[in-house]
Amino acid sequence: MEEGKEIIELRFKALEQLFDQTDPSVLSQRELTTETEECIISNMDVVHMRKPVRLDLIFPPGSSTPPAPEIIAAVRHHFGYLLEEHKREAVIFIRHRRVSVVFAGVNVIFGIIYASILYLNPELAYNLAWLLLGGLIIILNWTTIWDTYEFFVYDGRLMHRRKKVMQKVLGSEIRVVMDDEPGSGS
Repeated sequence: MEEGKEIIELRFKALEQLFDQTDPSVLSQRELTTETEECIISNMDVVHMRKPVRLDLIFPPGSSTPPAPEIIAAVRHHFGYLLEEHKREAVIFIRHRRVSVVFAGVNVIFGIIYASILYLNPELAYNLAWLLLGGLIIILNWTTIWDTYEFFVYDGRLMHRRKKVMQKVLGSEIRVVMDDEPGSGS
């Protein structure tokens, strides 16, 4: 920790480890490798969201790296693009949530109707067709309610967390450092 900031150090042997070599874009718009993206996200996710972070991208001295501002711009561009993509996915996610709630609501209504009919006609409790229908309604209610619960509690929380992590990357200080000693950081 330095100046109240949590320091995340990522060491690279060469620029090829940082950027996707199949991306023909100019450097400032080039995509990061999947490994680098996942590494940055997982390291940022460990740090408390309110704690300031500095991301140090460390290369060995003498390595042929472009100017630091270009590398930093590329990292910010990549995570800016990911955040925009995340926003588009969130719109689709919310649409699916609404459909899930409608399905759960319809199944609950069917369950209430079934229970009401069974309550008013107790002799149906011995009818095989009604028992099978009741079992089907119970299974449908269980699966749709669980799916809705999973959407709201688990998936939504994970999506929100990922968005916060990407915003944290974009708001963090990023440095390019030439250093050959592990752990020295600058």
